[in-house]
Amino acid sequence: MASMSSDLLLLLEPFQGETWKEVNREAAQAFWGWHRAFRSTEFSPTSTPELVAQIEQGNPIATLPEAIQHAAFAACAKHSVSLALLAEQVEAASQRHAGLRFENATSLRAFADRWVAPHARLLAHLAGLTLRFQQRYIDELAYGFFITRRLVSLPNDVNKNQVYIPLSDLDQAGVSIQDLEAGKQTEAITKVLWKQSVRARDALSQGRTLYNDLDRPYRRTFKRAWLTALEVLDVLNRAHFDVWHLPAELSVKSKLAITLQSIFGRTSFR
Repeated sequence: MASMSSDLLLLLEPFQGETWKEVNREAAQAFWGWHRAFRSTEFSPTSTPELVAQIEQGNPIATLPEAIQHAAFAACAKHSVSLALLAEQVEAASQRHAGLRFENATSLRAFADRWVAPHARLLAHLAGLTLRFQQRYIDELAYGFFITRRLVSLPNDVNKNQVYIPLSDLDQAGVSIQDLEAGKQTEAITKVLWKQSVRARDALSQGRTLYNDLDRPYRRTFKRAWLTALEVLDVLNRAHFDVWHLPAELSVKSKLAITLQSIFGRTSFR
């Protein structure tokens, strides 16, 4: 079975590295370091409230490297953003263990709003998106990228006994966890994954409005990432959502089209 490469998954995590103005680059790296650290760290649910309280007070916790914590705390202080945006990610990270399930779309969204939305808000602040009304669109954009990544990563997630598809959707389509574990594409699986892609497209569409609010240096990065997510969803659709046999990466033609549209395209970003 082939799956899309980790390089493509990184494309679905925009605003990294050289993207940033020098004045914001160190803080962006600190926020990414914080977010990624939780991917390999498990928390006991009973200890989570205590950890959240420590972080909100700016006190390091024992489960993460101190250098990562100090960098993130310093970035929050320098750019006047709330430590609560770091702490919320701890709450979500405590759920990311074997056996992870979501009863319905509402519970999945609630998880994403604690996991990817706070991280997105931190990065958005660095990019100049600091107004309260923009937060809704930041959260939508983060959710769109989150769902797209989860579709691409579904085989790996299932292997880790983590399922990011609402159980209510699976039940409605007549798909079981065992069907996903078997990795055999069926019409029912196609329908349930298509439904997730619709959610992703809707969220990405709502988040698109942020483009006009961004400083000009960040607009091309935004557009490229947004177009990449849509192209990945198109690839999934053309493959009938057979996520177990996807190409290793986007085609040269797709990459070229994304590059040209991100530089010259106006159709989607008037």
